[in-house]
Amino acid sequence: MIRFININIFIFIERFHIFIIMKTLTLSLPDSLNESRNETIQFLAAKLYESEKLTLNEAAIMCEMKKWEFAEILIKYDVHFLDASAMADLKNGK
Repeated sequence: MIRFININIFIFIERFHIFIIMKTLTLSLPDSLNESRNETIQFLAAKLYESEKLTLNEAAIMCEMKKWEFAEILIKYDVHFLDASAMADLKNGK
């Protein structure tokens, strides 16, 4: 049986808070991946970050994690942490 996962991410700015708005993506997954839903989302976010389709912050939000928590996930998938968005965050003290 094929299961579906939905990934909802939203971004908007309200006063001094930044929220991310993205489209909903529904994926058909084999049953074997249904049990590891969070791991599947983390893998997708890591690979989208690696290909510079998502910033570190966007990828972390996709996984419902803080940036430093998501950075630890990148190690698991052999993805380098420092890209242009991460360097900008370091320069801005985030």
